[in-house]
Amino acid sequence: MGFRVLARQHKTREQAQEIIKLSEDERFKAMLEKVQTNIQGLSEGSCCDLLFFFRKMRQSFYKMGIKGQDVSAIINKTLEYVKDNKYNFNQLVNIYFDISMLQRNPNVVLNQILAKLREDIRVLTPFTCSQMIQGIASKKNR
Repeated sequence: MGFRVLARQHKTREQAQEIIKLSEDERFKAMLEKVQTNIQGLSEGSCCDLLFFFRKMRQSFYKMGIKGQDVSAIINKTLEYVKDNKYNFNQLVNIYFDISMLQRNPNVVLNQILAKLREDIRVLTPFTCSQMIQGIASKKNR
């Protein structure tokens, strides 16, 4: 089971508590340790999955043994992939939203989103517009 799947299970407070308890499981600890020791080796998809997990669990991921410096390193690794043009428009919007909700600066991602829009405005959908507006409206980005 991956981090994205775990994050999708986080719908209620009780489910969040179950996921936090899961962090005491040896398999979860091994999965987390693997991520922490190999941040520079993470794939584009793994970075997206982890950002999604961090956003969904932002109230409790520190209780799970995830350090702020690891979150920052994963965001930085994701931004490297963004600069290298590794993501499509929808992925960029998701990354922008996740980073915004984590109260980090998403300007590098926004620049790539604008570049993709200049190429083809038809990539905009009501959902991507909604995500971008919510990201812009997040407290830190005002």
